[in-house]
Amino acid sequence: MKKSMERLRRDKVDKEIDKEILNIITETANQAAAATVDEAIEKMSSFSWIERIKALSNDYFVSTEKLLYAYPALQSHLEHEDEYFDMAFHGSSSSIVKFSKFKISKPEEEQILKDRKESYNRSKSDLEKIEEALDSIKNEKGYEIISLRYFVNKKDGNTRTWREVAEELGKLDKYPDDIAESTIRKYKNRLVRKMAVVIFGSDAGK
Repeated sequence: MKKSMERLRRDKVDKEIDKEILNIITETANQAAAATVDEAIEKMSSFSWIERIKALSNDYFVSTEKLLYAYPALQSHLEHEDEYFDMAFHGSSSSIVKFSKFKISKPEEEQILKDRKESYNRSKSDLEKIEEALDSIKNEKGYEIISLRYFVNKKDGNTRTWREVAEELGKLDKYPDDIAESTIRKYKNRLVRKMAVVIFGSDAGK
């Protein structure tokens, strides 16, 4: 009886030890997984927008259209470099000196500015790549469609319909007054595919 009680006690202790070891293993694994995720997020954040799109999607046509829709905002965002860096501290245009009342340490300030500079350079690289793609098609038939469809919004903020694009093209001497919407779409699709190759490389042409 005494031996049985001793064995039960040992079994209980062993189970508690096993449970504790399991908890340690689980906690360690979770920490490792979290660290891996954090590292992945940090690494991904160091890529430009175009690089992230290329890594996450193989629909280069749609991705190119998204970049074209975003182009005016990106262009405006990068127009004033000083304001871009000010936004790193408070999300709106103001001076770092004004924000100093929050007592950001010098190392923290330097890191924020470093991160912001890297972000600015990545965004600028994206902008330059889009502009390179636009420049590559500027002499192509239908080039005006890109601006009319993706860059110039109506007063209500909405994108022009294809009928409205057709009406605007019809006002230009190089296009017939009654140019068909289907023709405009063909022009647009051909130009977007060409731009996709410039932006994302030869994979976009497959």
